[in-house]
Amino acid sequence: MNNDDIVFKNDNIKFNYRVAGIFEYNNKYLIQKSEKDDFYSLIGGKVKFGEKTVSALEREVMEEIGFEIPKDKTRLIRVCENFFQYSSTRYHEILFIYLIDIREDDIIEKQKSFRCVDKDTTMMLWKSEQEIEKLDLRPENSKDILKNKELKHEVIVE
Repeated sequence: MNNDDIVFKNDNIKFNYRVAGIFEYNNKYLIQKSEKDDFYSLIGGKVKFGEKTVSALEREVMEEIGFEIPKDKTRLIRVCENFFQYSSTRYHEILFIYLIDIREDDIIEKQKSFRCVDKDTTMMLWKSEQEIEKLDLRPENSKDILKNKELKHEVIVE
């Protein structure tokens, strides 16, 4: 955790301010899987003090996959209040989720899985909606977002 990240901890509850991206290309979506977890997740990370959410997404994506997001291909589709438990810590999280439409000429691996640039224990995987249906993808509303990409506010209690 960087000192500029918007994270607060009080006893056994932690507040996060995060951003995530749903990458779409050729009817597949890019998700990530850490070796330490038994679930999959969207690509993203914490917002820093004084940082806009779209700027945080651009920074996180560059750090994690080395890809510069096209400015005209990013659209906010969810604002989530997310309440969940991870390990022994309870979380209260504000999460902005953006849809990122990948083009044929974008320089990003589009055909196969690849390792995260800054976390060697995390894999990036392209999966179809049908493949994702069989996975434990978090946050838990992620599968619904793939079906309805309109801007919406949601409260998620896991």
